[in-house]
Amino acid sequence: MAAALALRVVAGLAAAALVAVLLEHYGLAGPASPRPQPRRPWSPHPAPGPRDNNIFWGLQISDIHLSRFHDRGRAVDLEKFCSETIDIIQPALVLATGDLTDAKTKDKLGSRQHEVEWQTYQGILKKTRVMEKTKWLDIKGNHDAFNIPGLESVENYYRKYSAVRKDGSFHYVHSTPFGNYSFICVDATLSPGPKRPYNFFGILNEKQMEELLSLAKESSWSNHTIWFGHFTTSTILSSSPGIRSIMSSATAYLCGHLHTLGGLMPVLHTRHFQGTLELEVGDWKDNRRYRIFAFDHDLFSFADLTFGKWPVVLITNPKSLLYSYAKHEPLERLLHSTHIRILLEGERPFTTYFLLKRIFISRLIPWHHLFFLLTTISWYRGHPKLKGPPGFVNLTSFSLHVLSKINIFYYSVLLLTLYTVLGPWFVGEITLGKLGCCFSFGIFVDGHFLQGSLTFIVGILQLVFFNVPLMTYLSWSLLQRCFGHNFRSHLHQGKYLKIIPVHLLMLLLYVWQVYSCYFLQVTYGTLAFFFSPLRTWLTLLTPVLIRCVWTLNPSELGTFTVQLKSHLSS
Repeated sequence: MAAALALRVVAGLAAAALVAVLLEHYGLAGPASPRPQPRRPWSPHPAPGPRDNNIFWGLQISDIHLSRFHDRGRAVDLEKFCSETIDIIQPALVLATGDLTDAKTKDKLGSRQHEVEWQTYQGILKKTRVMEKTKWLDIKGNHDAFNIPGLESVENYYRKYSAVRKDGSFHYVHSTPFGNYSFICVDATLSPGPKRPYNFFGILNEKQMEELLSLAKESSWSNHTIWFGHFTTSTILSSSPGIRSIMSSATAYLCGHLHTLGGLMPVLHTRHFQGTLELEVGDWKDNRRYRIFAFDHDLFSFADLTFGKWPVVLITNPKSLLYSYAKHEPLERLLHSTHIRILLEGERPFTTYFLLKRIFISRLIPWHHLFFLLTTISWYRGHPKLKGPPGFVNLTSFSLHVLSKINIFYYSVLLLTLYTVLGPWFVGEITLGKLGCCFSFGIFVDGHFLQGSLTFIVGILQLVFFNVPLMTYLSWSLLQRCFGHNFRSHLHQGKYLKIIPVHLLMLLLYVWQVYSCYFLQVTYGTLAFFFSPLRTWLTLLTPVLIRCVWTLNPSELGTFTVQLKSHLSS
């Protein structure tokens, strides 16, 4: 019976995972929009040769996080980058792909826009006169949209202090004697912009997708199209046909946002099924990373660099095979080229050596669905009977059975699981001066609905690190009661190494739940703290449930106690 129960649980989880995958691939947003048309066929000429023509290059910098409270060196080094580095490399343009400011409180828990951070950023641009030396295209990241009630709000300092000063996606064309090159910005920041952490994911609605499709069509006659944005495509929720399909004619998508995952993924590069490269650059905030990219005879190449390390070397011909794709580039020109071409500190000397580097490819897959929350209920449905020695599996099945037969515990766990999926988690100040309500599937604020993204992950964490452990702890405690123990007597069994760790683990998870209440109060205010069923109310209810287990009338456990003891004595 226990094996059958475990099989049903695994089958339920597998079915939920299959549904999630199907929804991920096919979506629910209706018929697909037409994709941009492919570019005209490439000619094998002109090919890279001895002349320094048919080439231009640019830079990308991301996640600068200028802060009024932490690491003033970010601003100092950015000023050097805008003066010394730009003067040496002399890029045609610079892409600053979001999170220009930090927008956090001093304790790093809360979030708000600090005008002084934006003034620092604008002051650096003006002092170094970088916008006179190159085309500086800066866009918003999720931190730049923290706690902004709307685009028209005075808190939207991006409109006042950035170089572009324009909300939304846009199309910039870089013109050269050998053709035009399109750069399309993807603005997936939320409006209104909630406080952290619920704007970690970007969202593109149908109107924004239509606008991006129009920009993609405009760029179809350019030599190449580079898309750039703050969010990786794995952290963008978009309507059908999906952001990757719309940018399918692009050579590459340049982004930031993930900060090399705290150093765990120093290189985050991938290629979409349609052939477009997705290249996340490391953060300026902690790692002082930036990128140089170039088009040499329409062959795209790039190198990820660290600020202050010289020389800057980029081999433009021959380009890396790993990042080559015939659909987007005239690879035939490599066969007709006569010289190895290298960018070296802004100059182009020709040498005969290669720099080889092993690249780690990482594909990021977002979590979008929380359907398997419901399948956990099957853990304690059914009526198992003990057969043979009461081993771990049998005792676990029996304890879940006991929990499912006592109404106060069964319905508490059932309602908690359903509430995590369906119920409002809290009501509070989502953005400055605007109340809203947070669910697992999204946030309602000021007449707007922000589709769920990070909320799904928070729900999973709540399930894994508190809901399920609480259910397990209650079942284990009920098992101890069936053995004939109360709270004091079970501590004096002499099995301290088995009993004490269980209580300590539950205490640790309870402390985590208490901290989440504190974090909620700091982030979304006192109202959210008091009107949070999933945090504050559950924190208060948990000791009550645990006390009910240990003070439960033994007569209510009589049948189970007899059944357990009869098998122990057999």
